[in-house]
Amino acid sequence: MEIKRRNRMTIFLSMLVGWLFLNTGCDSTDNGGEMIWDYANRQFTFEVTTADGQQLIDPHTGQGYEWLNKIYVEYNGNMYANEGRPIREEQELRAMIEQYKGLNVVKKQGRYVLMFGEFQPRYGKKQMFKLHLPDGQTDVVEFTHTANNGKFSTHIWLNGKKQHGFDLKLVAKPYLEPGEKVTSAPVHIYLRLVDLKGTVLPDDLVNTTILTYKGNNYTLTEKGEHLMLLSGISSFMPWFSPDTGHLYLYFGPFYPEENIKDGSFVLTLYGKEIPVHFQCYKNEAGEVVYKAESGIEKKPAKSFYFRNGPLINVKTKS
Repeated sequence: MEIKRRNRMTIFLSMLVGWLFLNTGCDSTDNGGEMIWDYANRQFTFEVTTADGQQLIDPHTGQGYEWLNKIYVEYNGNMYANEGRPIREEQELRAMIEQYKGLNVVKKQGRYVLMFGEFQPRYGKKQMFKLHLPDGQTDVVEFTHTANNGKFSTHIWLNGKKQHGFDLKLVAKPYLEPGEKVTSAPVHIYLRLVDLKGTVLPDDLVNTTILTYKGNNYTLTEKGEHLMLLSGISSFMPWFSPDTGHLYLYFGPFYPEENIKDGSFVLTLYGKEIPVHFQCYKNEAGEVVYKAESGIEKKPAKSFYFRNGPLINVKTKS
């Protein structure tokens, strides 16, 4: 577990890499010479397989995508639905501060796992949460997690059996029927509204936003038969900023079988046109590729991803 100095920059940087470097440590002292410790967050991860070892967590297949969307965690009277894959840069995970507890999917050591967190070492009283799978299977996790002067005391039980760490393994029933052909999961283009505060889209934005694709207009007030422009809010958006950018739009679904390598649409926000270019296809290795970029960027932008699709930062106003 990583222990960090108490200053904002060190805490921020350490949060980004803390889940990778779990065994390094440092300390600091205040003006009175007393030792002060700051601790990185921990998360529970769940690898879920069938009895014969088949991996069940796969956000890129249609069946896996639907299965994951029905999973949730029950903790302290709250329900945490699976949020899918969090914001990431070139497929890298960005750590969250503890107040943003949530359930999502991350790639770890080449495999997808469920992750629930964040937790600081301040749980002396035994905690309990339940992970609910779509077929009715419920797994119970109990834990205590504390620290004193840099020394950790952590105890974890899965379904009453003592565990050796935060990485847990579950066995579940397969969701594919014998001989069932795997389909591709839907892909959406996510458009994070970077300059909006609050948790509700302004009415004037809802009523005037238009997305034009292949000569057709899509709005937030009318739902299409196949493609739709929708809005959402996520606790995992504040990775960029603590008080803005929780809100986003998303457009789709698209499927890799459509082999889109030069797609484009125009998003109109308050009269400002924002061209977006995107791709969604399978490469020669059969891997799903999705990318998107805004045509108004003055320089190449970093590639961000969210859930099952690319993410672009856009401003509602100039």
